[in-house]
Amino acid sequence: MRLLIAIIFIIKIGSIDSYAHAKENIIPKAWKNGIHKKVRIKEHTNIKYPLVHLNRPGAIPVILLHGFGGNVHNWMDLGSALYNEGYDVWGFTWTINKERNIDAAGAKTVKEIAKYVFKRTGQKSFIIGHSLGGMVARIYALGLIKGSDGKYIISKEAQRDNARYVKGSVVISSPNGIFTEDISSYLKIFDNMPNSYLPGSVDLSHVINAGVAETDTLWVKLLNLNLYVLRIPFVSDFITFVFNMKMHDFDDYSLAKLARYGYQPVPVSYKDDLQRMSDQIGSSSGDIVYADVFLKEKRPFPFAYITGSEDPLAPTESLIQEARAHGETFLSLRQAGHIDPLFGKMGNQSVRFILNFLKEQK
Repeated sequence: MRLLIAIIFIIKIGSIDSYAHAKENIIPKAWKNGIHKKVRIKEHTNIKYPLVHLNRPGAIPVILLHGFGGNVHNWMDLGSALYNEGYDVWGFTWTINKERNIDAAGAKTVKEIAKYVFKRTGQKSFIIGHSLGGMVARIYALGLIKGSDGKYIISKEAQRDNARYVKGSVVISSPNGIFTEDISSYLKIFDNMPNSYLPGSVDLSHVINAGVAETDTLWVKLLNLNLYVLRIPFVSDFITFVFNMKMHDFDDYSLAKLARYGYQPVPVSYKDDLQRMSDQIGSSSGDIVYADVFLKEKRPFPFAYITGSEDPLAPTESLIQEARAHGETFLSLRQAGHIDPLFGKMGNQSVRFILNFLKEQK
């Protein structure tokens, strides 16, 4: 039966009408027309970070930080929507630096990105972080620094300095260390992620810069077939883990374009950190418990929260508790999984919430 469905689907994707629909529905025009390049965010380093810049000169800049195992292209829908609403969008694949762990990414990488954007725009940015991207955004806001003894501490001076570059932050499906009982079982999925690109995945920036984005949509449609019908084990298992399949239509392509364009090999240092955090989410030196400081430590700029009721990694109750501890706003998306807030119908709700938050901070 599955083979018959596959044959019918392959015939369908060959039609001109279906192909035209895929081109419009897979890669948003704004994302395709953006600036795709690799940049040095800090002087005197050879590390280049993949950047997608949806350039709107003079507009308020928004920095997008993806989650564990993701890359900048996880933001193609949400980032394009923010650009269309008048914002200057800067998306980075920030985990490319293999020399840093999660603490160092929050203390250094996010700061370097914020200063890089500030230097080029002359304006404070908003940071939007999904999952691990939301964790490092919080770490940045807290002013985490490494002391002379090698231990991490919270620095008020660093907090004040960081607030010079950032105006506010939205964290989406981002664990905070509360209610960690079930996290350890799910971390095994991340630990099994390959250290190289997944079969069938490509760098979308390279595809766009090579001028073959339109033809590459055919592969997304074939992946869509697998995810709904044939079901290649690892890819399908991971997709169904991060998505609530009930919230996606067959022809919205959210799942397939994540599989085709959305994976970035994960540095071992990040995997090691997550395994260490299976019992308690905290600094690598063990001196700071993030569940405590995320709730109790005052931030130098405002935050907002988006959570999904079906997300096992960032339980809704935990993010609502954090939001209420700081008197901040939140959006709870009913039936949303871990990455649903970035795509499809759920993504539209996230955009409306984010726009309201950004406008309130002007």
